[in-house]
Parts: sequence; structure tokens; C-alpha cells
Amino acid sequence: MPSFPAMGRKKVVPVGRFHDINETFVERAIFPPACEQTSYIYRDNELVGFALRVSKTGLKTFIAEAKSGVPEYDENGKPKKPKQTQEKIGRAGPGGYTAKAAREQAERWLSAHRTGKTAHAAKTVRWALNEYVKIDSLSDETVKSMKKCINAYFGPYLDRLMHSFDYEECRLIYEDVFRNGGKDKQGVPSQANLMKRYLQAIFEYNHIIPNPWHYVRVSAPPQVHKKAVLEASEIKQVWYAVQDARPLPRDAMFTLLFTGFRHRAIRFMEWKYLDLEKCVYRIAEKAEGFKNGPAVEYPLPVWLIENVLRRRHALYHDKSPYIFPNRVDANRPMDNVRGTYQKIGKQIGTHLSTYVFRRTRATFTESFFGTTLITQRFLNHRVKVAMRDAPATGYYTKASTRMLRRYAEAYCSIIRQLAGELPMSEKVKQVVLDEHADVRQQTVTLEEVDAMLDTRALDVLAPEPDENDLAADRLGAEMFEYELATGAPSSADEEDEGDD
Repeated sequence: MPSFPAMGRKKVVPVGRFHDINETFVERAIFPPACEQTSYIYRDNELVGFALRVSKTGLKTFIAEAKSGVPEYDENGKPKKPKQTQEKIGRAGPGGYTAKAAREQAERWLSAHRTGKTAHAAKTVRWALNEYVKIDSLSDETVKSMKKCINAYFGPYLDRLMHSFDYEECRLIYEDVFRNGGKDKQGVPSQANLMKRYLQAIFEYNHIIPNPWHYVRVSAPPQVHKKAVLEASEIKQVWYAVQDARPLPRDAMFTLLFTGFRHRAIRFMEWKYLDLEKCVYRIAEKAEGFKNGPAVEYPLPVWLIENVLRRRHALYHDKSPYIFPNRVDANRPMDNVRGTYQKIGKQIGTHLSTYVFRRTRATFTESFFGTTLITQRFLNHRVKVAMRDAPATGYYTKASTRMLRRYAEAYCSIIRQLAGELPMSEKVKQVVLDEHADVRQQTVTLEEVDAMLDTRALDVLAPEPDENDLAADRLGAEMFEYELATGAPSSADEEDEGDD
């Protein structure tokens, strides 16, 4: 039997392998100098299978050892001899398990492992993940997200037993993903928080008590200033950066810029709703990405049709129902191209997301045309102006395609002027440069809007109006004048960026 040096006055040095494992014993336990192994195990003299392992470096860990009560058979159907399994409960000492907590945890594991009543107690995280995703209440998107996140950031640990994790290890794994995860090793806080949430649910579902992920605290991501709107001076940089992007995200971003659609709406645009000759896109009732609302014909600028959509039509209209198809499966819409936006934003030194284009369109429309009514119609929102012919619950711009086309073409012209594609007019210079002027006094008038337009957009694309068109135009003009006279405030774009 090996002998041990004294550990201090009035302290008894552990001798032998079987002891009453309590807090005092854990504090005094040492690695025997005469031991030739890398670790030494002290077993509990009361709970068979409960033990304390002390490594040569002095690290102390609670463990449990037992033979499985679940019968296993060989190829000939003969029962196999049960194998001894060792389970790590957790580290002992400050920041780890107390002897009492470790003993309780060992009792649960030993009972489950020996009886085989709760087989999941000795299963791996990979097994637990595959079982958890079979829950009926989980959507396909949640399952896809869970598998992708856990495989990407927790992959090296998937074949570990669930009970082998303690709080400290889980915290270190989380912190590593938070600060050093991702392709560029710059950290992915959002994915770290998502991974923690998924693993906590999986461990909870499998009755792992205590759940080590429950005590991992979610850290706040570093504060990053997110630009909500592009400045006029940034349009030129963005324009040329977008032109250098890959064809699919490039065309999608130009469509975002000139329509103000949500990113999800762009992804699900279909050829059957696009009229290249009339330059309109029919937003069907309850269309994907447009929320709920009646159908409306939305005017598209001629530049977008001729330089983006007509070219895509020649290449893809017979290959996919979607204007922006998935590169792998043409029967699906394109994936989210958020990475391209971030790459372009990084290239020009600003934050760029799908909603930046939408908010820029709303802001520029308000700045140049000075009317909330046009801004709401440009974003396909319900008009929030109450009149005798338009109830306060909202009035969709059902027959205003002809009226809106003038502004759609003018907006396209303004963006191209700011991008350096067209000579900048004096009126655009005035609105862009005079930051302190009254917006209502400096906005572009209807006559100036007409001067900016492509004549084809008015003469060819706009057919002779019938009585319904004229009535709708009169109502639209009446609402337009009413808003200008009353200065009705604009309604905020309250959608969150979850659509991204």
C-alpha cells in the first residue's frame, strides 16, 4: 500500500482506495507519488460505483462506474459479457460540483445505467439530437436550423455522452463559438446563443439533471452600429459594388433598390405575375412576402425591366417558375443572400442589409416627393389617411398604377443621377445638398417629376384610362392634396427584420 506525505497539521491523508467521499475528503485527496498511472481513483465505501479521480496535475473529477443492465448479444444471439462503463460527472472543487451534488448525480446515472429503464442516460448528444428533431411540433425550418447550427459549432462533441458535460466545459464551448467561431474566426455571437438554446432544450428533453446548459449565461453581442438608410453620397459606391456582385444577388439587389419589396417577397417573385410589356408586377392576394392584402399591379421602372428582368427572362423563364431561382434546385426560390449584402457592406465600409434598401426607398421618396401617401403606396402599405371616400381602416392603392408610375420612374431617375449614371439635375442637387431646408418647400413637384420621366413609360405603358381609372385618379389626387394641406405624419415601417 503506498504511503502519502502529510497535508498539514491535524489533517488525515487518504490511504487506500475506499473512503467516505465528502467535502473534507475531496479537499485533502492527493495524487499518490508512487502511482505510475496518470490518475488515481478513490472509490466511495457507501455508494458502489461513485468515485473521485485525481490526476497527476492535481485535477479532481467526480466519476461513476457501472456495468450496463441492458442485455447485448453477439452475432450468434448469445449474450455478451457486460462491459464496465465510466461516466464523468464533473469537476470537483470551486466552480464545479460539491460532493453532495455529485453523489446525487451519480445515484441517478447508476440507477439508469444498471437497470436500463432510461436508456437515454447513457446515449450520446448525436443520438439525442436525432431523437429530438422527431418531435411533431417542430417545423421543418426549426429542424434544419437546429441541425445546421449544432453540427457546425458543436460537431466535435456530438459523440460524447450527455452526462459527461459539466457547466464549466459548456461555458468554455459557448465562449469559444461566441468569440472565435465562424469562417474568419471573428466570433458568431448569434450562433453561440442559438447553439446554447438548442442544446439546453435537448438536454432538458432527455432529463439531464442538472442541465449544464441551463447555467450558461447568454452574452450580449458586441454593439455594432447598423445603418438604417443609405446616404445620397453612398449611392454611387453601392451601385458599382452591386454591379460587381454575382449575377443572382446583383439582380436581386437592383430589384430591391427599385421596388422597396421585402427580401422574402423578392425571393418568391414569379414569372407568371410579371408583365414585361406593361412593366408591372402583379402582387397576388396574400402573396408570399407581402403579408395579407388584395391584389395590386405594381409599376416597375423601365430601366429595371430592360437591364435586369428582361435579361433574366430570356435565361430562366422556361427553367424555373421563380424570377430568382435556387442555384441547386430550380423549383425552389433562391436562398437568403445575406452574406452578399454583408460582403458588399464591408467592401464600401458600411452596414448593408435587405432592409437598408427598403428604408432608403421610403426615406428618399419622402425627401424628394414630400408626401407620406406616395411613401405608403411605394411600400405597398395601407394608406393611413382617413377621408369620406377612404375609411380609416385603410385603402389599398388598387387602381393607382398609372399615377404611381410617374413617381416610380422619377425615383429610378433620381437614383441613377446619384449613382452617376445620369447628369444630376438642379432639383436633385437642391434636395440632396440643402440639409436644413424645409422638406415641404424643396420637394420635387409633379411637373418636375414629369420632366424626369422616360416618355415611353407614360405614352407606351400607360393605356388610355377608362372611367374607373379616372375615378381612382381623382380619389388619389384628392388624398394627395389633402395630405399636403394637413401635413399628415408618415406611418413608421414597423416590420422587423425577421423577414431577412
